[in-house]
Amino acid sequence: MQDNEIGKENNKNTATLEINLQAVYDIPLQVRVLLRSTDLKLNKILKLSKGAVAELDKKVGDPVDLFIGDR
Repeated sequence: MQDNEIGKENNKNTATLEINLQAVYDIPLQVRVLLRSTDLKLNKILKLSKGAVAELDKKVGDPVDLFIGDR
């Protein structure tokens, strides 16, 4: 194949992919991002007030957990 033919084939594949993706754009997905977490006993939770600080299990810069649906 010549460069011109390859370019046309790539454009065709890209256009087909875009058309195929249009079908899934309106499908609702539940997406959750878990930044950090901690375990607190109920008595500590009840003592929390506005501006309280809780120690979390990850450090700044650690990767986050991304959940789509149930996974």
